[in-house]
Formats: sequence, C-alpha cells, structure tokens
Amino acid sequence: MKLWLRLALYVGGGGLIITWIDPPGGFTRSVLILVVIVGAAYCDLWLSRPRQPKWQGQNVISLTSVRRSRKRRQASGGSGRERRVLQTVYSSGYHQEVDELLGLLRAEGLNPIMVSQNRSRGGHGPIYDVRLPEKEVAKAKPLIQFFLVKTAKRPS
Repeated sequence: MKLWLRLALYVGGGGLIITWIDPPGGFTRSVLILVVIVGAAYCDLWLSRPRQPKWQGQNVISLTSVRRSRKRRQASGGSGRERRVLQTVYSSGYHQEVDELLGLLRAEGLNPIMVSQNRSRGGHGPIYDVRLPEKEVAKAKPLIQFFLVKTAKRPS
C-alpha cells in the first residue's frame, strides 16, 4: 500500500476514533491523540514488515556469502592456496631400505611420500622413490646422510 494512502487512513481513522470517544478537552485529549498516533505507527509497522518464510533454507548457500568468506580467508592467509612441490630425496630398488628411511623421516615429524615405478629398460623390478615437500628437504638432508652412512655396506 502506498505511503500517502496509509497516512490518510490512519489520520482519518484516528480522527473518527477520537470523535467517537469524545474525550474532555485539555491534557486527556492530547494524551489520547498521542496514543492513537503511536498505536497506528505500530500497527503500520506490524502490517507492512516483510514476512520471513517458515522454512529458512538452511541447506541453501548463497554465492555472495561464499565469495565473502573466500575473500576473508585469502586476506588473512596470504596469497591463497599453498602449493606443495615434492622433491625426490632418495631412490632405491629395495623396498626394505625405503621403508626404513620412511620410518626415520616420519619419526622426526616430516611427511615423506613413497612412489614406486617400474623400470623402463630391462630392469628387474620397481624403483622406490622417497619424496618430500620443498620446505622439509633442508631438515631431512642430515637424516638422509645419517641413513646412508648407517646402511653403507663394507667393501669385500
């Protein structure tokens, strides 16, 4: 409903109510007019406010909220998603050696990954690689050197 029409209805309705009641003049009439105005404003607010649907749609996500949260995460976390580049730090044809090195690196809190691949030219079995993220390579080098010295075979 238009604002001017609502205003006319409330003023006209309030005037009719006050005429019907016919209060005595003075302070009582002023208080009654004020009560009618406040009551009409409250009634107008109650009738014209937008209604919320009963079902709030809890499982529906708007794209604006997703974009806002993504911007907040990128602003607080730096330049976005971390990229993990893996470097091969050890390679062997024996699974037991690679398994020992993996245990040693994991005991120190590193996150090694074992990758196996078949030899391409006439090899006799797979090659096992140990790979680490670039950030962990510097910390792992002394451990790998220790492992190489520990597993070195004596010359015959």
